[in-house]
Amino acid sequence: MAEAKTIHSYTYAEGFFETILPHEMGHIIFREFVGFGNRSIPTWLDEGVAFYQETSRRETASKIVEEAMKNGSFINLQRLATLNPQFMPDRGLVDLFYAESLSIVDYLIKKFGSDAFVTFCQALRDKKDFASALSSSYNFSNVRELDEAWLKYIERN
Repeated sequence: MAEAKTIHSYTYAEGFFETILPHEMGHIIFREFVGFGNRSIPTWLDEGVAFYQETSRRETASKIVEEAMKNGSFINLQRLATLNPQFMPDRGLVDLFYAESLSIVDYLIKKFGSDAFVTFCQALRDKKDFASALSSSYNFSNVRELDEAWLKYIERN
C-alpha cells in the first residue's frame, strides 16, 4: 500500500529482498515524488518504475516482451494504458503487462538517460498531464510517437 507507506509480507516470503521489497519500495518512493493522488500517472508507469527496481527479473521480462512480439500478443502503449493488472484474470496477460511496463521505463532511461526520466517525473509531479510531461521532457509530441519509438527500440535490441 504505497499511500500508507506500508509493505506487507509474511515470514519466509520467497524472494522478499530481491523482488518484493525493491518493488514495493519503488512504488512508495515514486508516488512520494510524483504525488499519491496524481491521476496523470498511468498504472503501467507506476508498475514499470516499481518493477525496474527488481534487477534480477529484468532479463526474464525482456524475454516475455520478445516472445509477445513474435507471437502477436504484444500490447501497444495505448492499450496498455487502459489495463490494470488487479483486474486481469489471465496470469499470462498480467506477466506481459508488467514486462512491457518495465520495458518502457527501461527504454526511456537507457535511451535518454536518468536525468531526462527525472525531468519527466518532475513534470508529472508539477501537475502536467501525461502527454504534456512527455513532450516537455522527451522529443515525443504524443503517446503514439513514444509507442512507435519504443517498438523500434525493442525490434533493434
